Amino acid sequence: RSYTFRLSASILDNLGNYDAILYGELTLTANGPPTSGVLRIDPPFGKELITLFSLRAPYWTDDPSDYPLSYEFQYSLDNTEQTFIFSSSSFSNISYEIPIFSLGLSSEKSYSNGYFPSGLIENNYTIYCIVVVSDFYSASTKSYRSIVVNKVSTSNEDEDSINYFNYVNILNKLEMSGQLNDMLQFINVGINNL
Repeated sequence: RSYTFRLSASILDNLGNYDAILYGELTLTANGPPTSGVLRIDPPFGKELITLFSLRAPYWTDDPSDYPLSYEFQYSLDNTEQTFIFSSSSFSNISYEIPIFSLGLSSEKSYSNGYFPSGLIENNYTIYCIVVVSDFYSASTKSYRSIVVNKVSTSNEDEDSINYFNYVNILNKLEMSGQLNDMLQFINVGINNL
């Protein structure tokens, strides 16, 4: 979108007639955010700290002069498309910011993999995922998708239980395959899950 600004000046002769009209124009082009993309997550449901989710953000476009695009994958335990307002005897109409956790640093990769903690029982174990897509000039937009991440048992009889040995085994596999970003993200989810 372009905006043109014009500054005009008039010069009057001794009789009050216009002798000359001068003007200058400046056209500015506003930068728009990336458009037309989506956030896809596979699988749509899984188990905390066990299921490896694949996040993809295809089809994002922008003006060629605004490239490269960067992608930051995030998640929240609450619906991030809302801001909650609460009241109490000492506070009224205070905005509550919903905590958002990052799956890693922003990068030019339009995909990521991640482990998630279980969602909150009051939200039916839903995790709210977000991709923030930004262009070179920091104009950004978001796309949202929810998944269901169920709690797993901590009992030793359950094959999907989370225990120290399973946790360490996954960390070792990530380290040996050189997936340090995934390893740090897994540690972060594990800590949030305590």
